[in-house]
Amino acid sequence: MERADMCAWNCLHHRKNFGFRPSNVFFASGSFFVSCLLFVVTGVCTPLCKSRNSGFFPCTGRSPCEPGASVREVGPPFSGGTTCPVPNPLYRAKIGRQVRRLASGPRPNRQLPCVARDGSWLPVGGALCLPQSHVLTFLVPGSLHRPTAVSSYIKGPSVGTTHRLRTFSKLLPSALPRPAQPLLGPWNFVSGYTRSPFSRLCCSLSNSCKMSTPEAKREDAAAHVGCNGDSSSPLSAEGATVSKKAQKKAEKEAAKEAAKALKREALEAEQRAAQAILQKKVEDIATDAYGYLPIIDSGSRTDRVWVPVANLHHHVGEVVWIRGRIHECRGKDDREYVAVVFSPSGGVAFLVLRERQQTVQAVLDTKQGLGKDMIKWVCAVPMESVVDVQGKVVAPEFEIQSTTQKGVEIAVQKIFCVSKAAQELPFQLRDAMRPEDGSEGGIRVNPDTRLDNRILDLRTPVNQAIFRIQSETVQLFREFLLKRGFVEIHSPKLIGGASEGGASCFPLKYFGRDACLAQSPQLYKQMAMCADFDRVFEIGPVFRAENSNTHRHLCEFTGLDLEMTFKEHYSEVLDVLDDLFKFIFRGLSERCKEEIDTFHQQYPAEPFTWIEKTPRLTFSEGVQMLRDAGCPGVPDDVSEFDLNTEQERTLGKLVKAKYGTDFYMLIQYPLAVRPFYTMPDPHDKKFSNSYDFFMRNEEIISGAQRVHDADMLTERCQACGVPPSSIQTYIDSFRLGTAPHGGAGIGLERVVMLFLGAKNIRQVSLFPRDPKRLTP
Repeated sequence: MERADMCAWNCLHHRKNFGFRPSNVFFASGSFFVSCLLFVVTGVCTPLCKSRNSGFFPCTGRSPCEPGASVREVGPPFSGGTTCPVPNPLYRAKIGRQVRRLASGPRPNRQLPCVARDGSWLPVGGALCLPQSHVLTFLVPGSLHRPTAVSSYIKGPSVGTTHRLRTFSKLLPSALPRPAQPLLGPWNFVSGYTRSPFSRLCCSLSNSCKMSTPEAKREDAAAHVGCNGDSSSPLSAEGATVSKKAQKKAEKEAAKEAAKALKREALEAEQRAAQAILQKKVEDIATDAYGYLPIIDSGSRTDRVWVPVANLHHHVGEVVWIRGRIHECRGKDDREYVAVVFSPSGGVAFLVLRERQQTVQAVLDTKQGLGKDMIKWVCAVPMESVVDVQGKVVAPEFEIQSTTQKGVEIAVQKIFCVSKAAQELPFQLRDAMRPEDGSEGGIRVNPDTRLDNRILDLRTPVNQAIFRIQSETVQLFREFLLKRGFVEIHSPKLIGGASEGGASCFPLKYFGRDACLAQSPQLYKQMAMCADFDRVFEIGPVFRAENSNTHRHLCEFTGLDLEMTFKEHYSEVLDVLDDLFKFIFRGLSERCKEEIDTFHQQYPAEPFTWIEKTPRLTFSEGVQMLRDAGCPGVPDDVSEFDLNTEQERTLGKLVKAKYGTDFYMLIQYPLAVRPFYTMPDPHDKKFSNSYDFFMRNEEIISGAQRVHDADMLTERCQACGVPPSSIQTYIDSFRLGTAPHGGAGIGLERVVMLFLGAKNIRQVSLFPRDPKRLTP
């Protein structure tokens, strides 16, 4: 390291480190400056000096204040309130304010902050190191007594403490730059003084410092402060003085570091051994008790007998095989479930295994002959991994409230991982299972996060329940209609024109021709009537290009459609529809009681209610109920009026209050608001033979008697702006003769949503499609 441009030879006395003595006041007087000049002339101790060479503080080699050193710049000594002689005015101002804080008077027998090896700014023998070798020397009133032997505080290669570093760093402005290169040590404070009161403040930072008198050297040695080998203190390899106390401290630190290294090595070895346990692979199911199975590629088949979790109560006392997902894992006394590796207390771990909606507790206990390595492995398998478990079905002492199988548990004998889940899941299922009303507190998963990670979300018991209810709804729909002579059909979804007469269709090119996705099977249901099928139904996708981002609209949903002929009046169709829905309601209540309860545990809602005689209100009667209730927005002439969403909700509440039902029908809508194929009312041509059904104040059915005359159908197309040529085949089918008929289109997702009391239709759609979502 090159010689420093400027070195300071005066100790910095922080007011926290040195006490104040009244006898020191004379340093603030003019005699202080006289004594400073005297020392400059005699060369005993120079407050500030600058060498010919450029370097980084502290000075090494020959002292720049020795004969031969060129004094380029000498800063005036100063007392408490004086500003530091710094070239940069910004530094001068900021440092000066700190100096005034420092000048409250020193206390003896305290330690100075020392140099940090990382190059942090610290006082070095009363000086601050700045880039380009600017040195700030703080001269504050010193002690008349022997100064503290600061060298005893320095301990060689690892000098400095974080505490001291923080203490001093508060005195510097944050704008001060760091040195261009770190301070490499060891550095040592070397203190020297003469009998002169002022010289007692002098501190040398160079190991080449020479005391001006032998007496001073003896006093320095008596204070255990070495200077260039004149002290009895041992020297380091770099020639710096190291006190016995520093040596002892260094040895202690070295021993501590060695102990840490041994401990670290032992921990790493333990972790490697634990990792080997956690990655154990199964060689033979017959002999191994745990581990990861190879990929099941149908290469072989065993004679193992599998039991569904839901049927375990029939196998108490038997050894069975079950397959499920690790739903939860916890140690013996853990109150909170964990999804990370842990050391189970007492050699016991509990798993909750999930098979669809059903859950059962599985116990692993070293007292039952299981090894601790096995328990550690089990607890390290990520949540949601698929596992095969062999164990004995036992009856626990107390019922297990946290599982669906409360009266049984599995005493695990073997457990193998079939498919390992990712260690980090997008969310924890226990968070996605919390009640929506916030009664349990904790984290709840955002709806968009659920839909973005729909596969994981669908594993929750509530979603398993929803889609079993949905499946049962379709089954009941099909079951009812098949018993009444209906035939299930499957109509095309690629058609040449709009099936509902509106603009809300998805257009596409079909081998160079214009086409669109079917908005409903409406046209083909009616053509089936022309073909003498009499009664048909269809369950299939429906596409609507409606830019509606509401809680009840989807761009693709499942339609439950039916069409039937009648003899005299379209009310015959209403009777079938009424019976159909009551059959579905009763069937869901009886067959899906457990699933309904599961849903309402997470999403509380009032039970759906209906009565045997469903109210049938005309559109005019419904409008009058709204008028009587003071509902705004209802005109006097309703011949072209349709109810909006809020008015439908209000009417539903009025019907519930009057009739005590969540299910009712509204008939004879204005003709102007219905599709082109709707038959006009024979008594008032402004209205129609149409109907809507409602559940929980929202529409779930739209239907009508159809126009079955070709000429009338052509007129209706023209009146509604539908080009007859786009559906000419449909119109021509009625020229062959057909019976009067009617039907309805039902949205499956909306029926399930309203029956359960869900708040959003996306909850009951497997992979919902709305204007903003096309994946997953």
